[in-house]
Amino acid sequence: MATLPTSRISHPSPFELRLTDNPKAVWFPGQWETIEFVLSSTKPFIILGAPPGTGKTWIAIAVARLLQLRTIYLTSTKQLQDQYVDAGVTKVVGRGNFTCLIDPSLTAERGICTLSKCDYAGKHGAPGCTYFDQRRFAEEADDVAMNYAYARDDARTGSRAF
Repeated sequence: MATLPTSRISHPSPFELRLTDNPKAVWFPGQWETIEFVLSSTKPFIILGAPPGTGKTWIAIAVARLLQLRTIYLTSTKQLQDQYVDAGVTKVVGRGNFTCLIDPSLTAERGICTLSKCDYAGKHGAPGCTYFDQRRFAEEADDVAMNYAYARDDARTGSRAF
């Protein structure tokens, strides 16, 4: 596990960690102490359980950003993905969310790109397909939110992007 030297542990605000656009935002009670606990832990994994509204999303993102780690957040719901996006995390969504540029009556999931015959497909390097463009952007992002199905499909296809 990457560690952050204690001399670098300061008390940056949520705004300084790019969690919010509000420069006056402050930590909820106990959030910063939890972040410090996680940063000082020698455990390879930490499970954080807390009631809704306690700021678990901000804690997870803050720890990753303070450690300067590329992080992938897997979620089961679009609502939770959107919470990460609200905190500045890049969201990657599946082909079914994009219209096929070759045949607009289809989604990119059912379009010609699934047959690898589309000039817009990412592996050909041609920009223009909104699905492959957002995927390339997410592949270069420091932190990405996606659902379990996308991660499973990505792993099944042998992609090493995420």
